[in-house]
Amino acid sequence: QGRLQQKSGAVRQLNKTETGALIAWVNDEEDFATLVEYYEGDLCGQCTCQADGCEHMVAVLLEYIANLKCNIDLPVTGSKDPRFFLL
Repeated sequence: QGRLQQKSGAVRQLNKTETGALIAWVNDEEDFATLVEYYEGDLCGQCTCQADGCEHMVAVLLEYIANLKCNIDLPVTGSKDPRFFLL
């Protein structure tokens, strides 16, 4: 599912946080705020869908990889980004 979401353009406003995590909106019938980070050797994250290891996190990671392949730098979002308050 995550690959399909990424390929369909469901990942929007992909940003890095000040700590290097990834944060984005993923549209899957509704918008979900999704955060993915690398912490102590593990990938972990949060999503407003509330599922553990959800497909929205996979979509965010795949979109990040696509951006890397195209040499696209992600903008850094500040701590007042409304997505943080939803997670």
